[in-house]
Amino acid sequence: MNQINDLEKTFQQRLLNWYEQNKRYFPWRNPNNRFGVVISEILLQKTNAEKVDIIYREFIEKYPDFKSILKETDDNLKDSIKFLGLYNQKVPILKDLAKNIIEKHNSKIPSNKEDLLSMKGIGDYISNAILCFAFNKRVAIIDGNFIRILERVFNIKSFKKNPRKDKNIWKKMEELLPIKEYRNFNYAMLDFAALICKFYKPQCTECIMNDICQFKTKKEIQY
Repeated sequence: MNQINDLEKTFQQRLLNWYEQNKRYFPWRNPNNRFGVVISEILLQKTNAEKVDIIYREFIEKYPDFKSILKETDDNLKDSIKFLGLYNQKVPILKDLAKNIIEKHNSKIPSNKEDLLSMKGIGDYISNAILCFAFNKRVAIIDGNFIRILERVFNIKSFKKNPRKDKNIWKKMEELLPIKEYRNFNYAMLDFAALICKFYKPQCTECIMNDICQFKTKKEIQY
């Protein structure tokens, strides 16, 4: 069982309570639709969720499985997701993913990290997001949003060139991850970062963490 201190327990419980009242609803947040979870993670790369939400349903209706993606032309796939930008990067990933899963995994999405990481365009974040959100496995996920929250609330900083590879950051997220509500916790971190602990203009006055947040304390000292 993970050992966390009182401050971390407070953060953990407050975040989960906040999520119950403020969660964002997206069609890909459905654990019964693993295909949808995987596709959403590719579309969400370097793109905010609200933009993906605009085209997601139409995309899934047009391409309901990996076979339909694989047999489609690159140009048509690009047209389907051009609104998101970066389509020249995302289409090859979608095609390679579909080919890999059909040919090497009998059209079934693999549920282990090693197989997921062997696919083009899938790194630690997407592989763990798939394992957590599609297969309900207790795994931490790390992106810039998670790192920002850890730094602001707990004053945990990474001095690595790529903080997403920092073992200390991963260790802290794994410690914070609840034993049972880990899936909701990961979604809560994403939503909290998008709605409250924003990169620009964080909503500190509305934040449920402002009495324990190191970032808020430093701001007050500066004034």
